[in-house]
Amino acid sequence: MSARLVRLDYLRGFAALYVCVAHLANGVLGLQNLATIPFRFGQEAVVLFFLISGFVIYYSYEQAADKRFSTYLRQRARRIFPMFAVALCLSYVVAVDQPDAGLDTLVWNLLMLQDTAFAKPGVWAPAYAGNLPLWSLSYEWWFYLLFFPVRRFVPGRLQKYLAVALSVTAIVVYNMVPNQPCLFLGYFAIWWTGAELARTYCDGTGPGWENLFPVAVVTAAFAVPAIFAVLRGTAFAPGLHPFLELRHAGFGLIAVATGLVWRRWRWRGFDPIFATFGAVAPISYALYLFHFPLISWRFAGLLPEPLDLVGCLMLLVAMSAVLEGPVQSWVNRRFSWRAPPPVPLQPVFVSGAERALNSPRD
Repeated sequence: MSARLVRLDYLRGFAALYVCVAHLANGVLGLQNLATIPFRFGQEAVVLFFLISGFVIYYSYEQAADKRFSTYLRQRARRIFPMFAVALCLSYVVAVDQPDAGLDTLVWNLLMLQDTAFAKPGVWAPAYAGNLPLWSLSYEWWFYLLFFPVRRFVPGRLQKYLAVALSVTAIVVYNMVPNQPCLFLGYFAIWWTGAELARTYCDGTGPGWENLFPVAVVTAAFAVPAIFAVLRGTAFAPGLHPFLELRHAGFGLIAVATGLVWRRWRWRGFDPIFATFGAVAPISYALYLFHFPLISWRFAGLLPEPLDLVGCLMLLVAMSAVLEGPVQSWVNRRFSWRAPPPVPLQPVFVSGAERALNSPRD
């Protein structure tokens, strides 16, 4: 893996660890006032995940020899759902009294239709059993499914315009009739910005300011309802609709612009700041899914403070290492079956002209 792609691992590890620390600082340590400011950007870390995911999925697809949808879907499913299933079980065990731990909510989550119900109108189901970070998994899953037809069947030069058109249309419809599918589509162009960065990386032209186009347009589209809300006298609340969506898109725009500027500076200072977080990257997905119920539970009073927190963090790391390591490796082997490639049909009659066209040339 090149140094540039290793840096994506650094960022992935950083984002996962930041979300964990933010929830720990705000929910367990009870930091207040100015002390909470460095830990208020968990939402932004999730948007960073979206951008990295768009890049990695596009890059992986380009490198894959087998580009069939069945193979693509199996690879995505075996990566997402085993850890997600464990997270659902863990969330139920440690938060069985949660109002959002019912069978109906579980089904909605298994269908990947959960979101932050308290923050946005039109959400169909909350994250299961109060495990709030699960909201972003539904977005990732539908981004994966949207990626394949756009990448496979739409000409390359038009793909970003289609992604933007889908998002802007969905944002307009959502603000008239709030609904969950339009939320997924509205965020799609943010995710696709990562794919556009990967496109320029793969074709050798290198990322440029034109890659800001999808996320810039979506930021402008989300700004419109936010501006109208302010004009109507709605109090500014960065964690609620319509300001939350603008906050997400705006950070995506800032993050990509910062990356483009840093690239021009040849990433000076990047590795000293972020390289340490590369150690977290291999277990980042599990950390993200499991940390919230564990730190909320903290052994349900079985251990005195601060041993409960220390034990919880040790359990979190151990679970993440085992499940992301040998368990995920077993899942990958178990579901790595590939169908044989189709045998091309041999024509019964080949004309002389066709034979000449298909014959080897020096």
